Amino acid sequence: GGFSVVEVLLAAAVLLIVTIGILPLFTRAISSNVQGQQLTEAVHRAKSEMETMIQADFNGELMTVEAGDQLTDGTDGKETVQFWSSEQKAWVDESEHSSQELKTFVRTTRVRQFGIQELRTNPQTKDWTPLAGGTANSEIHLKEIEVVVTTAEAEQSSVFGPSRQLTLRTIKSF
Repeated sequence: GGFSVVEVLLAAAVLLIVTIGILPLFTRAISSNVQGQQLTEAVHRAKSEMETMIQADFNGELMTVEAGDQLTDGTDGKETVQFWSSEQKAWVDESEHSSQELKTFVRTTRVRQFGIQELRTNPQTKDWTPLAGGTANSEIHLKEIEVVVTTAEAEQSSVFGPSRQLTLRTIKSF
């Protein structure tokens, strides 16, 4: 009795083929777990900033659009870009971010301000024209707050996939 060398080699070959077939399932599961963790962290970090902005004073420093402030798309508004520092465990401006440290999260916070007359004139459209920075507080009735958190650097993918982006947007009234 017993098994011959050929039978053992054949059984080992079948086991190897089955194992190789299942291996991609494990790597995909690891990839999905990492992406899920990154997305959960991005949601948490975006919600945290949104809560800070919602609690801020309507005409306070965080919410004020100064004269000349513009968003990257050229429209009037205030834009702040920060990076998550794993070393400092805090959001830091680009000038404070270490060039050697990987930018795991990029957070962009935008504030645009509107007058109620814009809504009366164009109630159906979503393309309202924001008020310029430096507009008198008495003319500002609404502020749009947008928080965008991107995982990994936009130009590069993480080891486990492309960067992800989460956008939260709300309107705050005076």
